[in-house]
Amino acid sequence: MQGFSERNDVFHDPAVFAAERARLYEEGWFFAGTRDALPLRYPVGEQAYRVAATAGGLRAWREEAPQRSLPVEAIGPYVFVHGGRPRESLRDYLGPQAATLERLGALAGGLLFEERFPIGANWKLVLAGGIEDYHLPAVHGRSVGRWRKDPAPPELFAGGHSSYGCPAGVGPAMRLFHGLVAGTTPVEEVFGNHLVFPNLLTIQLWGLVHVTTFLPLGPARSERVTRIYEHDPPRGLSLRRLRGPLVWTMRRGMGVTFAEDRWIVEEAQAGTRISQHFRRGPTHSEEARVGHFLGELERRLGTNSPTR
Repeated sequence: MQGFSERNDVFHDPAVFAAERARLYEEGWFFAGTRDALPLRYPVGEQAYRVAATAGGLRAWREEAPQRSLPVEAIGPYVFVHGGRPRESLRDYLGPQAATLERLGALAGGLLFEERFPIGANWKLVLAGGIEDYHLPAVHGRSVGRWRKDPAPPELFAGGHSSYGCPAGVGPAMRLFHGLVAGTTPVEEVFGNHLVFPNLLTIQLWGLVHVTTFLPLGPARSERVTRIYEHDPPRGLSLRRLRGPLVWTMRRGMGVTFAEDRWIVEEAQAGTRISQHFRRGPTHSEEARVGHFLGELERRLGTNSPTR
């Protein structure tokens, strides 16, 4: 690679982190959060972006320059900000993923819960773990690993976006549990994993939509923010309003998988710190989705990036 080092120092070098902040956020579109969470604050290292609702719609600005409004657009509940002067509209930037966000946004009828996990690792390592699935049997063997199916070949879109999916059969017990938590609306027995470059991972699993973003707080410090939405929230005097213990059980189960992800990513961060000047491991060259993601980083950072 010319612009993005093949060595592990890209997960630690403060100069690389500063270049990413400038090229990805100050010169591009990024996901800021969902409409129902307004007002939004999205930190990038020592800087931060804000979005608020106004009488005229949405307004975005950088915390350090509140007088200057930034371009902001939304597709369904997904809110995006551009840190500078966009060369293309949000829809042009998203390409086919715009239709995916519209479809998933229509399924996100109501928030079930939010989980936040601080992670002692570089944001690229954290995100890479979310767009591959070969770690499931080893890392999540006691939770979701046993449900792993061979995924369909990924779709790799221009701009670093990607999608992949697989069948996700629902057994009788899980169907009953899911119906009590998320309603009796028929669900598709699919798992769909969609990356919107650089920082949005949105997942469809049965009747639920997961919206995850990764806050890049420093070269070795990130935060995962995941919001889980249901398609058909209870209304009126529905008995499903008494489902609190079931939602707690689901939240605890997902928290277990999130903690497992944090453990393995922090282990990876420790390993890359020890071997900063070694070439990155084979997983980064063999996994198409991760390679596609890193390839877009290379393109955006360009040949003048501060990697060695």
